[in-house]
Amino acid sequence: MTKVRVKGIRRYYEPKSNRTYCYHRATGKRLHADFGSAAFFIELAAAQSEMVAKPAAKPGSLKLIVEHYRSSHEFLSLQSSTRSEYNRVLNYLSVLDALAMTEIVASDIVRIRDNTLKKRNRSFANKTLAVLSILFSYAVERGFADNNPVRQVKKIRRRGTEARRNRPWLKKELDEVISRAPPHLALPVMIARWTGLRESDVLTLPSTAFDGELIRWETAKRRVWVTIPVANPLKVALANRPVHACSTLCANSRGKAWTNDGFKTSLFRLIRALEAEGVIAAGLTFHGLRHTVATELRELGFDTRTIADMLGQKSETMAAHYSRDADLQEKLRPAIEKMEQAEETRTEVSRKPK
Repeated sequence: MTKVRVKGIRRYYEPKSNRTYCYHRATGKRLHADFGSAAFFIELAAAQSEMVAKPAAKPGSLKLIVEHYRSSHEFLSLQSSTRSEYNRVLNYLSVLDALAMTEIVASDIVRIRDNTLKKRNRSFANKTLAVLSILFSYAVERGFADNNPVRQVKKIRRRGTEARRNRPWLKKELDEVISRAPPHLALPVMIARWTGLRESDVLTLPSTAFDGELIRWETAKRRVWVTIPVANPLKVALANRPVHACSTLCANSRGKAWTNDGFKTSLFRLIRALEAEGVIAAGLTFHGLRHTVATELRELGFDTRTIADMLGQKSETMAAHYSRDADLQEKLRPAIEKMEQAEETRTEVSRKPK
């Protein structure tokens, strides 16, 4: 019997019904006739004829800039997780493909921002602004746009009652998650808790980055080398880590390198279960461990430059951002005591003590 290979279709065998289902690959349309029959090929031809060639992007249009940007060095050199985030926004913006970059003004950006807030949420609306700003900067450099109107538009601020994203973890939450997590899941949490490294860096840390005393690594996002002395609790966790053949320090339950999606799924399955039990509060994220480290360092009296060096930040601005939840009462207590002492010698007409 001669086998016929038909291009452009997908076939799925369903054991329960003992049937094979066929779909036209390009359109996703189901082909109902029996595979290989005359009726099947008639359906296939009809599906092929329904295909319409995608129109070419118009010069200067948003679609053209997106196509250029996605193939550029700037985009391709980004970390895979960052590219994935940007692509989600770019796909969302595809409804505006026909717009000419030169005709988009600040008021248009405001409408896009506000509509996105209604359809999605504040975080996605602000991420949309950030990606649009990157696109306009890219277009201006290459002569596709005259200016970047996004710079005139403010991000949407968090409401006072809105829950904080990536809040620091409480000690009892750290202890609960680490004690309840299986070893292959607990280790990445431990590394982040004692180093402040981002999720992508933690999951890709090679075994050679740890020499028994220090973790040395170039961060993927900022390309900053960090050299972090390893705390004793983390040394114990690394010494007792699950044995696997993977080149990275961390691996999943099958001994393979973690994928970002696989790790997120496993971690949040555990977090949701602990939330349901009431042993941890809502709002824990892996990135919150980075805030945890910064907050702890600030509460211990370290300056923002030290915090920035720990987190692999080039500037102190983000160090202040990560540590903004620090409880500074102990740091400020001597200041209050001095104010009290000064009050005793201050005159009625002077703000300064004698």
